[in-house]
Amino acid sequence: PLIGLFLIVAWGLGDAVRARVVPRWAVVCLTIVVLAALFVRTRSQLSRWRTSHDLFAHAVQVTRGNYVMHENLAREFIAEGRSGEALVHFEEALRIKPDYVPARMNLALTLFRMGRRNEAAVCVHGAVRYFPDNAPSQRDLGMVFASLGEHEASIRHLARSVELDPNDPRAHYALATMYLRQKRTSDAIVHLERAASLSPDTVEIENLLKRVKQGSGSRPR
Repeated sequence: PLIGLFLIVAWGLGDAVRARVVPRWAVVCLTIVVLAALFVRTRSQLSRWRTSHDLFAHAVQVTRGNYVMHENLAREFIAEGRSGEALVHFEEALRIKPDYVPARMNLALTLFRMGRRNEAAVCVHGAVRYFPDNAPSQRDLGMVFASLGEHEASIRHLARSVELDPNDPRAHYALATMYLRQKRTSDAIVHLERAASLSPDTVEIENLLKRVKQGSGSRPR
């Protein structure tokens, strides 16, 4: 927003110098002062861009209600092995925006990894009501339930995700892996084939599909 103002000042000073309204030495001195001030300010800002953690922490300090930055900072704490501090920021993100999907999913997974399985289950079960008709959210719910070992709930949400968005290869692949855990091979093949058609360059899907078909005696198509 200030670019236009800066252009006016720069061109205006140039015209003033040429018209001898403002002495050239005054413009030179002013330019040196401004550049020095910008240098100091830039150096101060650069200290906040050294790492993602520094950037997100600063953003949390200088803004209010910034649930995205709280969630980003929480993930940085997770990467650093500081799960307890991560929980604080996941919970703050959800206090600000209860239906924020990434924070809710990551909070559940963090609790699960900390051995707080019951709290993780409560967290993810409570998330269901926020996004019943959102395909990516249903997919993420299904994958979290899979991590928690709740296979039936996982299949239910992954199937709902596929119903809402039939063209999501990740949802089809995740649903297929859950069917394989329950030894529902024919159902798994259907979704693996769909995932392979939607994402033909994904080696992981193709390899699993081949192994499943070979194991089941199905002929590759």
